[in-house]
Amino acid sequence: MLPSVKARVNLDICRNDHRCLPRMHCPAAAISPAEGKISMKIDEEKCIGCGKCIKVCKNNALFLVRQEVKFG
Repeated sequence: MLPSVKARVNLDICRNDHRCLPRMHCPAAAISPAEGKISMKIDEEKCIGCGKCIKVCKNNALFLVRQEVKFG
């Protein structure tokens, strides 16, 4: 198994201000507004774990989580 990093959203403090949406902050286009909620959601399949979104979130609602990836 190899480690992988993915972004996550703390839904308690995310205010959906869209700072993380532009392509320059999420090159994988993995972030979108969550339907019916005042927060963002991250598509883990698209997320490349670069951390660019974390740097622009003024509420500190985004963070990286280390995961184990199985091959084979």
